Amino acid sequence: MYCLKSGAALILASASPRRKDLLDSLGFPYSIQAADICEDPLPNELPKALVSRLSQEKATVLANRHNASWILAADTMVVCDEEFLGKPIDEQDAVRMLSLLSGRVHAVLGGVTLINQEQGVTLTKIFETRVIMRKFSSAEIRSYVKTQEPFGKAGAYAIQGYAAAFVTEIEGSYTNVVGLDLSGVVEMFQEVGILCD
Repeated sequence: MYCLKSGAALILASASPRRKDLLDSLGFPYSIQAADICEDPLPNELPKALVSRLSQEKATVLANRHNASWILAADTMVVCDEEFLGKPIDEQDAVRMLSLLSGRVHAVLGGVTLINQEQGVTLTKIFETRVIMRKFSSAEIRSYVKTQEPFGKAGAYAIQGYAAAFVTEIEGSYTNVVGLDLSGVVEMFQEVGILCD
């Protein structure tokens, strides 16, 4: 559906299969290299600042190695009652996160950075989606955690998986919740001029 201008090499700085699947849907070639960084928040760091900083750090790691390529990096964070919900570290942590989200509204923040060092371009945007979940039982939570789906996912759930049954409404980009705001990414590509006319 989309194409990159001749000579515009793109690298996705992510090992996330969900981000890969989303980017695949745009229809142009790219390569993948994970960027290994420390994802711990800084003292008193606000959620939007955190996802922005992490996406920039991921992009910069690869841009330093591939200065002529376009590097696309993203970070996703779930925020509920000012608490950051990253990826659960174990089953107990997943149960805690899901219990917090049950019957509540939370925000999914996506920080996205596009860098090309050779051209001196760095563009970072933050996308926000509000997700409303129904109240679900502790038995549902335990059953969901046993599927192993919560692991490796911000907020301990995958909206595109079994957890879709927990969600009653979203306000904003569905793909942002999955891991990459596709509409926002296309707009970023257009802004820097790397898409074919």
